[in-house]
Amino acid sequence: MSSIINRYLMVGLGCLICGASINAFFMPNKMLSGGVSGVSMILYFVFNLPMSITSILLNIPLFFYAYRLMDRGYVLVSLYGMFVFSFSLDAFRFLADLQLTNDMLLAALCGGMGNGLGAALMYRVNGGSGGTDIIGGILNKYYGLSIGSVSFAINSVIMGFNIFLFGLTPAMYTFIGIYFTSYVANRLTAGFDFKKSIIIISPEYKKIADDIVGEIGRGVTYLYGEGAFTGQKKSIIFVVIKLTQIAKIKALVYKHDPQAFMIVQEATDVMGKGFTIKSDKQIQEEMQAVKKKRRLLNISRIHKERVQQEKRARTKKGNTFE
Repeated sequence: MSSIINRYLMVGLGCLICGASINAFFMPNKMLSGGVSGVSMILYFVFNLPMSITSILLNIPLFFYAYRLMDRGYVLVSLYGMFVFSFSLDAFRFLADLQLTNDMLLAALCGGMGNGLGAALMYRVNGGSGGTDIIGGILNKYYGLSIGSVSFAINSVIMGFNIFLFGLTPAMYTFIGIYFTSYVANRLTAGFDFKKSIIIISPEYKKIADDIVGEIGRGVTYLYGEGAFTGQKKSIIFVVIKLTQIAKIKALVYKHDPQAFMIVQEATDVMGKGFTIKSDKQIQEEMQAVKKKRRLLNISRIHKERVQQEKRARTKKGNTFE
């Protein structure tokens, strides 16, 4: 139950942040956001129609098909997100009148950051606010088209309207804003706690692996390969480490084999034992720490008992003497 409440809270918060960002930075500078909200902004600028109403009306047919073709849980939370987002588009309309910045680049970056943050909050709990997410999901499921390609095609049409309405300059800044939205959303969804995956090929693989396990405390996996030219069988070390451990890995690899072949790659959203699940070594260390704490508590308890016994003995001796 708590996970469901958290999911709806995150989706609601994300939608509110998106609505505030669009009004505070995009609207005053004649820039558009992507997807259905971008179409709603066009209708507002051309016909002065309330964005909340047009956003809901544009989403109705999308949710009709989504309810028939996609996961019901996702559709329901996205429906909730759509209403919150549509409400926020009008609720935060006053922010556009504040004219927070006249610098279009700054507005594009700030608006993109806010939109990206809001989208990331929704994506991390498998939620959304309707619009192009639904279109992309349906086309991806039934026609194999990537969601990114569908979103880019729709946003390209929106940019074309932006050029027609306001000229090339706002359209280019719209592109920057949409791109930065996608960049921030992807980064925040994957997480900034970056890891590195390392592949090491060396005849001294056993010594290197033992040092990685013993000195750095990371688990190591052997991958078995074969040299294409020599036909020689090879044991390949694969390990995922924290960013701060790279220098230690390089140093111990160089110590055993200065000629070792090593590849260091980015690894984001790492899950499992040693990262999101405690490793065996971490569990053992925690157990040892608990045992040590218990021993100290036991020693303290014995010491207190002895002090109390000595105190009672002295009191008894004093009473006998009297």
